[in-house]
Amino acid sequence: MRLAKLRGARGFVPLIALLSLGIGLAGCSGDDGNDGAAGPAGPSGTPGETGPAGATGATGATGAGLDPIASAKPESCQTCHNSAGADHQDIYRDYLDAKTKSNFSISLASVTTAPSATAGKYDITLNFSVQKKDANGVSFVNYDEAGLASLSQKRFTIQGYYAGAVDEFVTAKTASLGTITSLGGGLYTATATAAGFDPLAEPGWQAYGYIADEPLEVEGMTLYADVADGGLAGGTAILGSSTEYVSSADVTGCEQCHGAPYLKHGYRAAVVDGLSDFAACKECHYDDRSGGHPGLAVDG
Repeated sequence: MRLAKLRGARGFVPLIALLSLGIGLAGCSGDDGNDGAAGPAGPSGTPGETGPAGATGATGATGAGLDPIASAKPESCQTCHNSAGADHQDIYRDYLDAKTKSNFSISLASVTTAPSATAGKYDITLNFSVQKKDANGVSFVNYDEAGLASLSQKRFTIQGYYAGAVDEFVTAKTASLGTITSLGGGLYTATATAAGFDPLAEPGWQAYGYIADEPLEVEGMTLYADVADGGLAGGTAILGSSTEYVSSADVTGCEQCHGAPYLKHGYRAAVVDGLSDFAACKECHYDDRSGGHPGLAVDG
């Protein structure tokens, strides 16, 4: 009887042990809790060894040579006048645009001559037209004004031309057409009375005229915002003729320093429609006088 009780107790102990083990295992599977704060950064490692130099690359193409004139920009006001400012430079740009953006245009149409009342002299008449942009600055319309009186500059000349001669343009064969008359509708005449030659009877001839207006606020030489010019030639001086006047000067060379289009004195173009390049300069720089510029005594 007692033995049976003990055996029953021994059978009960393993069951209790198993239950206790199960409860212990259940307690181990609980939450581990939040992660702790990150520790401080560790010290930097020792730099590695420098790698070998790479192979030399191919040689690049040779660039254009430096243009000392273009890089110096001698016609920029601020090159010499450090305190000139943007406004001063804007005035210079207006000068450069004086011909290409002018409010005026001029066209030379024809030349007529007649014996003067003075024996051996001739009256010369140049017919031309002038237009000006409208109030909106868009379209050109006929410009009428008695004698072009309000314009700051106007000059018209005619010359005889001797193709291939040492003196192709000379004083005696140059006449100023100083009397300007409005005919209405934008048409004008410029005349010379009792000139010493008949240009239409010469081997060749050329007529040239220009107008300029709106003086710019500059010191020294007077420059203009509006410039217009025109040329007309006949005889052996006709543009494209094998005997036309050809200057040894190069306009593009002048433009390297003085801007394009090149305007001599600020308002006298070297390239004029209807004439050879620099031929217009001959109205002052005749071949038998220097015109105040020794370098232009023979070739202007």
